[in-house]
Amino acid sequence: LWLTQRLGNGFPYGTFVVNLSGSFALGFLTLVLAKMRPVPMDLVWLVAIGGLGSYTTFATYELDSYRLCLDRRWLVLSAYWLGSPLLGLLGLYAGTLTARLFR
Repeated sequence: LWLTQRLGNGFPYGTFVVNLSGSFALGFLTLVLAKMRPVPMDLVWLVAIGGLGSYTTFATYELDSYRLCLDRRWLVLSAYWLGSPLLGLLGLYAGTLTARLFR
């Protein structure tokens, strides 16, 4: 909401930021939890997929994309479609790098 108020509602900033931060958290938590002993891997996946899966939602990403299609905002849609997975992957990688600092 804060980003939308500051930058306007021409781009789904909220979903974008939540998904990127979720990617970072997924990379960080899976590496940190996997290194902790004796933490069962089932618990790692429960936290990673169950917890963060409810934080980041593919359905919201698709709904935002659909709305951009309806509004014929092709350039914004393209940036959103390309930016979300690419920057999400970078966020995941950054999370794993950050987790390695806590060894």
